[in-house]
Amino acid sequence: MKLVTYVDAAGGARAGVLLDGSVLDLASAATEAGVGLPPRMLDLLDRGARGLDNARHVIEEAAKRNVRLVPPERVKLLAPLPRPRKVLAVALNALAAVSIF
Repeated sequence: MKLVTYVDAAGGARAGVLLDGSVLDLASAATEAGVGLPPRMLDLLDRGARGLDNARHVIEEAAKRNVRLVPPERVKLLAPLPRPRKVLAVALNALAAVSIF
C-alpha cells in the first residue's frame, strides 16, 4: 500500500493510495464502503494501526466494486505529509554535514 497526498479537482489536499499509477481517494471510497476515513493524510495516520487497517479494507472493497480511480494525468502528487508536525534530528543532520568539510 503506497499512501499519497494529492491535489483534487477543487484544489484541496487529499489522502489517497497509488494503484497502478492511478489514485484511489480513500475518504470517498471509504464512504462508499460504509467506513469513515478522513480526507487528510495526517488525520488518517493519527488513527494508527486501526486507520491503516480501515484503509486496507477500503482498498479491498474498492477493488471488488471497480471503484473509479483518479487517472494520473488529473493528479498532482504532493509530499506524503505536506505539513508534518515534527522534523526530527535536523540539528544532528546539519552538524554531520558541516563536519564533512
